[in-house]
Amino acid sequence: KQTKMQRFWLVALVLSALAIAAVAQTEAQVYHAGSGLAYENLFSAGGRHTCFINSSKLLCWGDCELNNCFPPSDDFFSVSAGYWHTCALKLPAEGLPAEAGGDIVCWGSGYALQESVPPKGKAVAINAGFAHTCAVMAADRSLRCWGYKVDESEVPGGKFAAVVSAGNRQTCAVRLEDSAAVCFTLSEGGPSWEGELDPPGGQFASVACG
Repeated sequence: KQTKMQRFWLVALVLSALAIAAVAQTEAQVYHAGSGLAYENLFSAGGRHTCFINSSKLLCWGDCELNNCFPPSDDFFSVSAGYWHTCALKLPAEGLPAEAGGDIVCWGSGYALQESVPPKGKAVAINAGFAHTCAVMAADRSLRCWGYKVDESEVPGGKFAAVVSAGNRQTCAVRLEDSAAVCFTLSEGGPSWEGELDPPGGQFASVACG
């Protein structure tokens, strides 16, 4: 005769198995399509909500007061949950690799323009911060940022890998030519990076801002 504790652990094991199977199925579908997508782009936890890509469809939950949990019905390959907004990249056309990039879609709170004015064109990476968003564009690998106190003319130039992280008031990315980390902070007059946020030297495959 099963005890309550035994039944509890049995249910927990079943739910865990179902969750693992769902993730495995999603990853298998993505990789069998030949898209070469990064696993971490399928899941994102923001300040007030969480989003997950399951079979190219977005699922979001949490504090949804400002419609940040209600994504469009398109197919996506990358998602980033900010504090009150969410941005994602649409899945490239069938047969195209992830390097071809996807259209930028953002929704949720736009009080600081962090989701209402994404740049035109396709991106290979996107990250939503507290009140700003940054993306690496597919065409020229430039870094584009928009939102609270962002003067895009002062965003660092050059080509970047498909790695970018927007935090509370700072952003870091990885330069394509030498894999060096490039970081800048948001000041009253716009972004400023010289002497304010110097990352350590060396080569980087990933960056994360708090």
